[in-house]
Amino acid sequence: MLTVSEVAARLKVCRSTIYNAVESGVLPHHRIGLGRGAIRISEEQLERFLERTLVEASSTSSTKVKPANVQYRGKSD
Repeated sequence: MLTVSEVAARLKVCRSTIYNAVESGVLPHHRIGLGRGAIRISEEQLERFLERTLVEASSTSSTKVKPANVQYRGKSD
């Protein structure tokens, strides 16, 4: 199981990007412990997330596509 920091480091994004993906429901995860719990993401959950966010090149369109419906809030790391 991976922490938010580990996932962010693998994807080379800030932790807030991962927290936003988790909170919006785009990135499946587990909550372990009391209260809100520590967030843990399995290798399989990360792989499924990456498959869903894949944007393949299109020979007919040059428009940019936002890969995931993630809302960015607050200040980034």
